[in-house]
Amino acid sequence: MCGIAVALGAVPDEGRRGRALESMRHRGPDGSGTYEDEGLWIGHTRLAIIDLTDAANQPMVSPDGRYVLAYNGEIYNYLELREQIGRDGWPWRGEGDTEVLLALLAQKGADCLRELRGMFAFVLWDRKRRSLLAARDPFGIKPLYYSHEPARTLIASELRTMCALDAFDRLDPLAVESFLLTGSVQGPLTILDRVRSLPPGHLLEVDGGEAAERAYWTLPENVSDARSEPELVEELDDLLRESVRIELRSDVPLGVFLSGGLDSSLVTAYAADAVGDVRTFSVGFEAAGVDWDETSDAQLVADHLGTRHERVIVTSADFAARMAELPRAIDQPSVDGINSHFVAGAAAPNVRVALSGQGGDELFAGYNVFRVAARLRGAIERGASLPAPARRLARKTALLPARIQHNWYLRGMAGVLTGGDVELLTANPLFGPSEVGARRSDSPSPPNGDLVNSMSIHLIRTYLANTLLRDMDAMSMSHSLEVRVPLVDRMLAEFALAIPGTSKVSWENPKALFRALARRRLPHELLHRPKHGFNFPLAEWLAQPDCYRRVSEALSPDAVAEAGLVEPRVVSRELARLRQSWLLDVPWLRAQRVWALYVLHEWHRNWRADRLASC
Repeated sequence: MCGIAVALGAVPDEGRRGRALESMRHRGPDGSGTYEDEGLWIGHTRLAIIDLTDAANQPMVSPDGRYVLAYNGEIYNYLELREQIGRDGWPWRGEGDTEVLLALLAQKGADCLRELRGMFAFVLWDRKRRSLLAARDPFGIKPLYYSHEPARTLIASELRTMCALDAFDRLDPLAVESFLLTGSVQGPLTILDRVRSLPPGHLLEVDGGEAAERAYWTLPENVSDARSEPELVEELDDLLRESVRIELRSDVPLGVFLSGGLDSSLVTAYAADAVGDVRTFSVGFEAAGVDWDETSDAQLVADHLGTRHERVIVTSADFAARMAELPRAIDQPSVDGINSHFVAGAAAPNVRVALSGQGGDELFAGYNVFRVAARLRGAIERGASLPAPARRLARKTALLPARIQHNWYLRGMAGVLTGGDVELLTANPLFGPSEVGARRSDSPSPPNGDLVNSMSIHLIRTYLANTLLRDMDAMSMSHSLEVRVPLVDRMLAEFALAIPGTSKVSWENPKALFRALARRRLPHELLHRPKHGFNFPLAEWLAQPDCYRRVSEALSPDAVAEAGLVEPRVVSRELARLRQSWLLDVPWLRAQRVWALYVLHEWHRNWRADRLASC
């Protein structure tokens, strides 16, 4: 894991270049390097994971001097790719995956991207053509941001680094609205005006002052696998075993985040099969959060698999002590990421790499909304033939207050009446548009063929990419810890999305294929536990006097009015509601809304302070 900063065209002064490197120090504490050419500057900070020698330092220059690579991530199948290139195909200097990527790009250009299994974001400079190629992995596990003007292109791993390279002095109001509606900024928007997130599975080519994006890989949408469940389970077993095996490649200590849920438990089981001795980490809570604590399940799995398990207890005092740190660590506002911050903090003193179970729910239909869709499938199919005015009316439910949209009966009815509008069925709103004066598109999002797979694709492109993966990267990197996600794999996705939704989920048997595997490998008690997210007792903790005081100070009427991001009356209303219940209220949603407002305003305050310091 590393940090990348690039300026092409008008190169910033030495002070800004130095601040850009310093802003990425947490991403790469093991070293830094720069490369300069006429009208070009590349900066890189390194977290050494594979090939710890100087031969893997970056920016890395090809033997003929033509290509220069700055890269963040891991190519897990680098050993197999290196063997394909062969000794005669490249004068190898080291043993790492960076050099393999450089060799592939030098020999095949962007055509090599479909051969890669991994998480990555990189920039390649071609000195001969004086052109630049940037790319991001198929799911957006690793971030990459850019700003392009005719005379200059800036690229970086984090928004704080973009701010170090230039004085981006305005927030994007559409991104602020996106955050308030969904709890995260939906890409390709970023919170900064004039800065764009390169979409997952896309590359960016900059040549002659022109910049062009194009996709090199997209999520498959054709259901074609009609095999029986036993046959599918056998192939899934092989794919998971191989994905975990190659993601265990590391020259530094490695562990696994074990929440006690199905996904992380299966990842742990395959890791234990592959290497035997595995360290696992889970986060639990004091009495105030006991209803959210799943560490007994994690311990059950750890004992069953024989891992060296560490359980860390987080208290409301721990949370209060980190409240000022969390909005700065997240890089751009998000309501999520608290859990990632604490579990990464628990693992970082012991390991430099951790495997996570993220992605299983999106690919293999693990959320409750998939069960609802499966239960209503017949009615939803009939709803597709309803008159257009009825469908338009049902879509208006997205304009209702968020607490009403979270009602499962309403969501199911809207799904039926719209013929399975994917965005409505999978919605997890933070605020309704009318609650914060935001706009919302009224364009329909009907399923493309298989309803369950269409929902999966939508969640992969939105919630997984823009919340889970982005926040895990930011929070783990704030601890200089690399997190890998074996379930977020191109080959697994191509397998999962070729399977009919009916083979993956039903009302009686959610996440059917994963459960079939779990029956072979995990304690049977785990299969009968209700599904929980990897969540925090946020409502209980924000009600504590110290936490409430900190939030109230950050969201004082003067502070909110000065920031000008949200109407002061909205903030005052949400603070008041934190300690009282309304009709049809959802306690965890009340807490999330206050936390989101706190994160937004604290992030904004830090951003303004950083801008003043860099002037």
